[in-house]
Amino acid sequence: MLLDKLLVNSRLIISGGLPEKILVKTIDYEPGAITLGTYSSEFIATHPPPWIAKVFDDCLANAYGVRKTIMGAAEFMKEAIRKAKDRNISVICSFLEKNHDRIKKAVDIYHSLGCDIIELNPMPLYITMQTMLPGEKSFINLVSKIIKTIKEQTTVPVSIKFPGFINKVADAWRSWKSSGCDIAHVMNAVIPATYLAPPNYKPLLGSPSGLGGLTGRCIKPIAIAKVMQLGNSGETEIIGTGGVIEQEDVRK
Repeated sequence: MLLDKLLVNSRLIISGGLPEKILVKTIDYEPGAITLGTYSSEFIATHPPPWIAKVFDDCLANAYGVRKTIMGAAEFMKEAIRKAKDRNISVICSFLEKNHDRIKKAVDIYHSLGCDIIELNPMPLYITMQTMLPGEKSFINLVSKIIKTIKEQTTVPVSIKFPGFINKVADAWRSWKSSGCDIAHVMNAVIPATYLAPPNYKPLLGSPSGLGGLTGRCIKPIAIAKVMQLGNSGETEIIGTGGVIEQEDVRK
């Protein structure tokens, strides 16, 4: 299988949600792969804090956004990729972009840096274009076109991070895989979500709408269900995330 060829240990991937220094340090423990932070050509959602609100234990309303550009993170990525390659560990480079031109530029940069897998996070496309999109099917078709554009630029395997609002994951994956996508990453935050703070019970998050996404352990049952849907459809190239906090979560 593709991941068996790419990863030393295909069962464990260290996430870019960790601080950069800690992420580089985790390479010493030889995970299957590391996912670097998700970056873009420009800052996205640069609203003031609070960015994250604790809903209850291990469950968060998250409106963090992207606060470091690809170029701003280039030196860190070079260091991480160099160290990972010395240990035969694959590096997944993730990006968020709002239009085709920026997507093509991001792919070129990641290709030049030596990323082993390039991952598209299509969430901004939905957020910025949802007024034009009547439903899930139209969004799936839009992403399929973008995947084809990416595959025209690189021979590096491409991963797609499923937005949490995609319900028919098997249908979406059939379309995206037929467009050339190699890996299904399930899943991103469940949107929308917010947190109302006492005593006024107004949205606490600093985003203009007061909205974000639901992250943490509370979305794990949804993530597992969607991974099961893909697995039951015969798919094997899956990165499973969403609510994975401790060892038992990894087992599940």
